[in-house]
Amino acid sequence: MVKIMQTIFQQKYSATFIGAAVVSILFSQHVSAEMTYSATLPQFGGGNGQALGVVQFEKQQIDSRRARAASALAALEREANRTVTTDADRLIATITNFLNVEIARQFSNEILSGDAPRGTISVGNVSIGYIRSDGLLSLEIDDGNGITTIELPVVN
Repeated sequence: MVKIMQTIFQQKYSATFIGAAVVSILFSQHVSAEMTYSATLPQFGGGNGQALGVVQFEKQQIDSRRARAASALAALEREANRTVTTDADRLIATITNFLNVEIARQFSNEILSGDAPRGTISVGNVSIGYIRSDGLLSLEIDDGNGITTIELPVVN
């Protein structure tokens, strides 16, 4: 008898639940909602200001470390390539420059004077060949990397 009562009780309340569910479905308003997602992390295109500030701060820290490392490396290279200049070094450099100017002047006088219509002047790995003909002075300068040709009108 208890079993029969339990079965009747379950059927009565299950029918009530099913009826309530059917009535709520039939008389309820149809509501739809659109669910959207907006990214909050700047790495994914979001606009979270605080997270963007953190990412920018981290990037600035990395850039700062790289700049300090590059600056230190440049300072080490400058120190390694630094030459000590003494008064004797300056005197030797001045004399060398003066002699180079005088040699260049003598070569240019030889080329432009017209005493020799053709010739070659060599200094170190540079050679300058010149030819005077038909009112033109042609210079061929070979510095080991290629030949440069210059033509100048001869002025008497």
